[in-house]
Parts: sequence; C-alpha cells; structure tokens
Amino acid sequence: MTFVHAVRLFIFGVLAVCGALLMQLLFFMVPFFSQNALSQATTVTPSIVLTLLIIILSEEIIRAIMIVRYKQLFLLPAPLFSGVFFGSGFATIEVLSALNNPSISTHVLSLLGIILLHVALSTLLFFALRASHHGTARFFLCVFINICAHLLYNIVVFLR
Repeated sequence: MTFVHAVRLFIFGVLAVCGALLMQLLFFMVPFFSQNALSQATTVTPSIVLTLLIIILSEEIIRAIMIVRYKQLFLLPAPLFSGVFFGSGFATIEVLSALNNPSISTHVLSLLGIILLHVALSTLLFFALRASHHGTARFFLCVFINICAHLLYNIVVFLR
C-alpha cells in the first residue's frame, strides 16, 4: 500500500507541474511578457520580479489544487511521506529541463536545491491540509508562505 501511495503521489506531482507549465506557456504567449528576458537579464528589475511571480503563482496554485484533489480522491498518508513523493514528482520536470538547458547551471547543489524546495513546499501544504479541520485559512496562509518562499528562492538563485 505504501508503494502505491508513493507512485500515485509522484504521478500527481508530475501532473501538477505539467499543469503549471501549461499555464506558463499560455501566459508567455502574451507579447508583453517574455521568458527569454529571465535568461538575458543581469539584474532584478520590477518586470523580472513580476515574471517570476507569475511563474510562481501558476506553480503554487496548481500544486495546491492537486494536493487538495489528491486528498479528495485518496486516503492521505503521513504529510512528510506525501510531501517527499509529491514534491519529487513536481521537481522532476524542472530538473530535467535544467539538465537539458545549457544556459542553466546543472551543478549538483543547484539540482538538489530544486528538489528540496519543491519537497519542502509540498510537505508544508500536506501538513496544512492535515490540520485544515481548523479551517481553510491555515491552508491559504501556507499557500501564501509557499509563494513568498518560492519567490525568495528564485530571486536568490537569480542573483547568484
């Protein structure tokens, strides 16, 4: 039963990041925004922060929706277990795209940072969902914390 949960959570994570990528592709079809601006920029400007925020919002909203959907469909295992497998699935596509993109540093610590970020953010949401019998405000607070933490991480990586 644990193996089934692990595989199911991993697949849900992969599906979640695919949904976020689809949202990002639709967003970047708008001529005002360009994902290439991120790779060509040397400093953090308001437009870079806005672009990062849009990317992060799409990821965190889809992550939250998929985690809630998982809870609706299946028995929720321990939050740490759930966060590790869901977050690993979520990070898989990002790690694979980083390995495939020559302009992105593929240092082991960078890749490990991507995985740990998504595992930590997913785990936080699973813990919040487990404690959501106190109301949904705690869950939405955790989504907001995830957005802030993700934005901070991306800016720190961008400035590096």
